[in-house]
Formats: sequence, structure tokens, C-alpha cells
Amino acid sequence: MKNMFDLSGKVTVVTGATGHLGKAICAGLAESGSSLAICSTSLERAQAFALAIEKKHRIDASGFYLDLRDLSMIGHTVSCIISHFERVDCLVNNAYYGSPNRLETITPEEWTTSINGAVTSHMFMMQACIPLLEQSRGSVINIASMYGMVSPNPAIYNGTDYANPVNYGAGKAALLQLTKFAAVHLAGKGIRVNAISPGPFPSPAVQKHTTFIKRLEEKVPLGRIGQPEELKGAVVFLASDAASYITGHNLVVDGGWTIW
Repeated sequence: MKNMFDLSGKVTVVTGATGHLGKAICAGLAESGSSLAICSTSLERAQAFALAIEKKHRIDASGFYLDLRDLSMIGHTVSCIISHFERVDCLVNNAYYGSPNRLETITPEEWTTSINGAVTSHMFMMQACIPLLEQSRGSVINIASMYGMVSPNPAIYNGTDYANPVNYGAGKAALLQLTKFAAVHLAGKGIRVNAISPGPFPSPAVQKHTTFIKRLEEKVPLGRIGQPEELKGAVVFLASDAASYITGHNLVVDGGWTIW
């Protein structure tokens, strides 16, 4: 019997692939047999990571330069991916860029930057891949956030530099709506579109702020922050045949944060 989670023979494009969550996402996909188009704002990092993951998991991986701040780059990068792999079965929209700000002082430019980083770039990356995903009857996985579902509690961030900006949550909420819209409108092409909303997965640098981490953990029913590896199963599931009848769904991986 075929393993429903086997991704052998498939090609997955991952944006923001060399970041905190991106590396774990790529590792999970590679462990399940998927070839990987590793996209990063640093070609050097992308190629080095591709080489490492290719050797470790014996899959085809290649690094590509992609800076989503320049939307005109998307077509060129996707063309390079096609030249190498000749197909795309899954797109994981994981990249994000933005600027810290406050509700009282945010500028129009700051607002637009994070909205673009959270949802606009995902939209046009998905658009560029639609013809390829239609051929493979593939899927899109948009990495959203618990803060696209609920507001940050300001008390958690008191005395830190980690305040979660208003346009981040607004952009992630818009990404969830884009996921639903695209799921409906691309269903006829055989393309599934889903989202994953991670909870508290602070980077190693942020984890050094032990008081802040303690506040986060107190908000989580499971009593701890998430580790990047704990996203692997969600991504592989939605990319695989095990999720063949699932589209328009938001899979929340937050230790229970949003349930109370």
C-alpha cells in the first residue's frame, strides 16, 4: 500500500526557505521525498542549504535567489525553477518581510511594506505558479499566523523590543482570506489551497529574553513555545495525498493559544 504522506517525485517551492521556520519546513518535505526549490534573498545561503539538504536526504534540491520586495522578480525565478525541475507540485508561501511600528505612529509606507510582505507577495507568487500547479493538480500552502486570528496581548510585550506590529496581523488575516478565495476559485483547476497558522515559534535570539518567553508560555495551554520541527507534519500533510480532499482550510499549530 502506498504511503499517503510520500512526496517522492514531487517538487515543492519554498519561499523564505533559509529562515527560522523555512529550514524546518524544507527538512520535513525532504524527509518525505520531495525535491525542493529553495528560495531566499541570499543566493549563497540558498545554494549552501540546498547542497546540505540534498546530501542528507538524497533528494534533488536547488537554491534560487528571490527577493519578494521586487515583485517583478517572481516570473524570472519561477522560470529558473522550471528550467531545473520542469514541474511544480506544491508552493509553500513562507517568506515575510516588514518593519516594526506602533498603531499610534505607523506611517503609510510602513503599513504598505508589511502588508506587501504578508499577503501581496504571496498572492503574486501563487499567481505565477498557477499554470504549473494546474498541470500537476498540486497545492499551495500559505504560512499565516495566530496573529491573523487573534490580537497580540500588549502586556506580553511590555519592556521588550518584540512588539507585534498592527500591519503584520492585518496582513496575515488577509492571507487567510486570500487562501479561502483562491481555494474556491482554483478548485476547478484541481489546485488545493490551504494555510497553516503557527503560534509562538520565537527565534533563538528572542528565546534569550527569558522573561518574555515565560510570558508566552503562560498563554499556551501546552505550557511551552513551539519548536520549528513541530511544523513539519502539518506541511507534509497538506502537501500530500493524505489531504487530497482538504482545501480552504487553516491548520492551526499553536499549542492551543487561540482556543482560550
